[in-house]
Amino acid sequence: MFAGIVRRLWRRPWSLALAGGLVVLLLGAAFFVAGPGGSGLFGLTVGGCEIKAKTQCPNKLLVRAYLVRANLGGANLTGANLYDAELVWANLTDANLTDANLRQAQMWMANLTGANLTGANLIYADLRLVNLTNAKFCNTTMPDGNKRNDGC
Repeated sequence: MFAGIVRRLWRRPWSLALAGGLVVLLLGAAFFVAGPGGSGLFGLTVGGCEIKAKTQCPNKLLVRAYLVRANLGGANLTGANLYDAELVWANLTDANLTDANLRQAQMWMANLTGANLTGANLIYADLRLVNLTNAKFCNTTMPDGNKRNDGC
């Protein structure tokens, strides 16, 4: 398990450390902290998108973004490119992910309750234990490549 985490971090242009239950993200001279519970990443802007609840980030490039435990509830991520992003334990309740690219995204244990996944690409996304209660699927490409249309 540890080797897998190291491999995933190695390909990112930043450093990550764990200190006293807090995750510290180092980007050059700047750093950001994520702690358990609450709002996830504090004061973090990725690809021009402020990582917070109800953020407005349509069409943003968030490829391979590390958003573990991020609170993006109610966010507008329409058309965002989240290819290979780390969204483990992320709160995406009522988020608008219409036409978002979530290909290969690591989303296990994420909360997508009420999320709009219309036209989203979820090919090879890891959806283990994801809460999809009341999520909207319409022309959504699922991890196995099949289309889901039960919310059209």
